[in-house]
Amino acid sequence: MKKAYIIIIGTLSIIGFFFSCRQNPSDVVRPPSIDTTHHTDTIPHIDSSLICIDCDWQCTVDGVFYSGSVDTAMAERQNGDTMIICTGTSLNKRANIHIIYSINRTSFPATGFAPGSGSVFFDTTTTNNLISYINMGTPMFKCDSFNTKRLKTSFSATLTDGQGVTHQLTNGKMTCELGKGSGEPKTSTFQSGSINMNGYWNSASFKSNSLILEGTGYKSSGRERLKIIVQTGASIKPGDYYSEKQQCLLSVYFPSLYFVYICETDNHLKLTIDSVNGSIVKGHYTGSLYNGNSVNGSFVCRVKDYAPYPDSLNKWVYTDENIASFSSAIYGGNILGANKSFTGNKYQLTINGETDQAFSRFKLSISSNTPIDTGTYSTYLNVYPPANRDIDSLYLGSPLKTLLNIGYMGSPFRYYCHIDSINNSKVSGKFWNDPAGTQIFRLGKFRASF
Repeated sequence: MKKAYIIIIGTLSIIGFFFSCRQNPSDVVRPPSIDTTHHTDTIPHIDSSLICIDCDWQCTVDGVFYSGSVDTAMAERQNGDTMIICTGTSLNKRANIHIIYSINRTSFPATGFAPGSGSVFFDTTTTNNLISYINMGTPMFKCDSFNTKRLKTSFSATLTDGQGVTHQLTNGKMTCELGKGSGEPKTSTFQSGSINMNGYWNSASFKSNSLILEGTGYKSSGRERLKIIVQTGASIKPGDYYSEKQQCLLSVYFPSLYFVYICETDNHLKLTIDSVNGSIVKGHYTGSLYNGNSVNGSFVCRVKDYAPYPDSLNKWVYTDENIASFSSAIYGGNILGANKSFTGNKYQLTINGETDQAFSRFKLSISSNTPIDTGTYSTYLNVYPPANRDIDSLYLGSPLKTLLNIGYMGSPFRYYCHIDSINNSKVSGKFWNDPAGTQIFRLGKFRASF
């Protein structure tokens, strides 16, 4: 149906020093490793010798003060100098900071602030990622002290958001010990062929019955992205989830180099949630691509504002795949009820559902001149299927945002609904769009009781 989405776009245009690094294994200080076996404690187990008690950071962004702990601190050799990589989480667990910069150990500390020597990433939500790197804000770093593995850094930067608006980061300070961190559960791994990306999650959220993870690599340019979505039901539950069953989705993007996309119709992904302890979720995944390359990785995350919610026997799910961007999503929820009626010389079927603990609403309404039966219904007149088998309404939204609002002959694309089975007690089926001329694929499924 869809073709492969591994695209070689062109010459890599990311920050040069990231890829000029030649590592000597004996000179690499790695971040602490989190044990992914099962534990009954809320926080994943981590070797206490890798915990840094007083590793912290602080900065002011647009006049607002932020501070927190350093999660990861490591150093790698770069052409005789040293590249420092640190990530941190705010005290309220809602903001992330990520700095990468090079120091000249020969002239340190006389060099002081060094323009254009690294990158700063700061975010409070996935839609508010602020970036500064070479030729884009030119961050400034100063290595205040470096004693064996103990490092103190000052930094400032002009950050740019996704809309091109600039923000000022001032009074940045970070204290860390290389090879140690806070053990905050926000790490990820990804491997496919020759591509390896270890990193952290910018955001872990639970929306519309889906666990949504969005992250980047430790040595990222700010544009390398990893995204995982798992449709778990109203609560996050341990178990296996499969892309072919519309239960999980994975996207990986390396600018100008590599793109992996796995959904229900493309390639194969099996994702396993190993444990859920409060808001801490651990898991791993394996898969395969059309060209035979394998995909595997792992994750641990703290899900923001997570609260379990009862599942209904009857559910709906909807996948919005946009392979031209990084905006693909899976939505789902409970079916509240279904109703058959006869109004205005037309037979009608209406299905109502909810998600986000009843904050968002789902509705599907179809009609026909004959009693509702199995078969296909459409938003357009005199096209397949036969006339008078209509989709009157298809809606998904909340008071804050409308995702779908389709009416009869009122959509820029044709939508179809197929009733797979129907009797006096229940109905099941699916709905989808006609993606002709686009790279947007939408598919939904439902099961309801009368």
